[in-house]
Amino acid sequence: MLPITNPSIFNQVNDYLSNSTGSSVSAEWILWAYWYDVCPNNNTNCSNTESNYFQVALAFQSTTTYAVFIYKCGLIRWTRYRATVGIYSFGGINDRHPLSNTDNVTDIDCYDVVSGWTNVVYRLDQVLNEFKIVSTTSDLIIVSWEVYPKENATLTLSITDSYQTVNNTINVTGYDNVYNYTEDIYLCNVYTFKLTLPKTETGCNDNIRTISTALTPKPENVSVLYLNNETLVIRFQIHQCFNNEIQLLLAGTNGFNTSHPLDINSLQYIDEFYIVHWNIKLNRNSLYYLTVSAIGTYETSTSDVTEISKYNVKDIMIERSEGIVCFVCDTEMFNECQVMIASITTTLIPQSIQTNGTCYSFTDNGTYTVYAHDIENGLIILTPAVVIQYTVDWIEPSDTGKVKSQSNIDIPVKTEPNSAYEMMQQSNKIPLYSDIDATNVGNANVVPIYDDIPEEDPPPVPPRLYEDDEIRTTP
Repeated sequence: MLPITNPSIFNQVNDYLSNSTGSSVSAEWILWAYWYDVCPNNNTNCSNTESNYFQVALAFQSTTTYAVFIYKCGLIRWTRYRATVGIYSFGGINDRHPLSNTDNVTDIDCYDVVSGWTNVVYRLDQVLNEFKIVSTTSDLIIVSWEVYPKENATLTLSITDSYQTVNNTINVTGYDNVYNYTEDIYLCNVYTFKLTLPKTETGCNDNIRTISTALTPKPENVSVLYLNNETLVIRFQIHQCFNNEIQLLLAGTNGFNTSHPLDINSLQYIDEFYIVHWNIKLNRNSLYYLTVSAIGTYETSTSDVTEISKYNVKDIMIERSEGIVCFVCDTEMFNECQVMIASITTTLIPQSIQTNGTCYSFTDNGTYTVYAHDIENGLIILTPAVVIQYTVDWIEPSDTGKVKSQSNIDIPVKTEPNSAYEMMQQSNKIPLYSDIDATNVGNANVVPIYDDIPEEDPPPVPPRLYEDDEIRTTP
């Protein structure tokens, strides 16, 4: 049957197949068969049973052929030996209905009880439904495919690359539908995979799929500057072969902020650095972590974490003069901070008080945790801005009963910074200030020393040490 002979039938078949398959179907010819009043072969007159009725429509379009089995509820009355419903070819195509070879196979005519009709669609030619990159890493590319109907026929997988160093041809099957490529994989080298189905008897084959992928480079050398107009200026480098999208992720105490994907070609590029201006407000006395992600076609590569501190305290400066150690805040804008120190192994002896800091002497060797807190409107910010470990290892056992002190303390000098984020990765045996109950320090397992800074009285005169090791006071 051609479209010109019965346009109404063709319109119905085309509309149904287009809706059921999800592909636009425009049949070139249709073969319509009707099984009418069918009886078992040993009972040609259906004397002991009622006869069966069903129809099949074959629709052909270019290289694609569909078979539509049409059943009306109540017109399949008998079967023999648990009959099979589906399609089979000597080429290996085999697709069966779920009711095939079951006791309920005669219920296929009432499979759709709402309409009273059951239509079962099969595609008679082999088709490549899907061919995709599953994942891409520095040492593995995984591709997969889906062939319908599944069969054991051999497919051809070809692999090439943009550097012209790879030219592989591999035989695969419809069932073994995953391939792992593990040969040398290089950054920015584009790898192309082509899957070809077997040729039909006519010698033509339009079922060829090609996909390409390359490693996604990692953003490097990320730096951040926060401006007073609530703008983050972010600079980073990435390999020039990358031409997709960039996305920013900012993590803080109040949750996450994610930018929209940014076309890398729309960004400023100065002195081999890409520059992004992100309008976002950061809270004071808070710590943030920024990552820059490169969104590739089949994978995303993320930079290392960049820390953004909005604390006023930048660091803790340390100066030791023999047995006395001073800890002083290094602040960003103004001198408002407080330094605390705690230990579970020894006693701390305050020696003198300086601006934003305290000097201590120690009775025992041990490891101490030092906290520097911001102060805002006269109140201490409970989350420390900087946390460091300080180790005392110079006290000899014979000297623990006598504590020497000095009257002159040198000006502290800045040491290497040690952020709160880094300290949280240290041993969990070191007590943190957040573990200390400041309202009940007498009962706390770990008690930090709080130094009361006198407002009027001058600090006491330190004792002087004489050669005979007797401690005398100055008259």
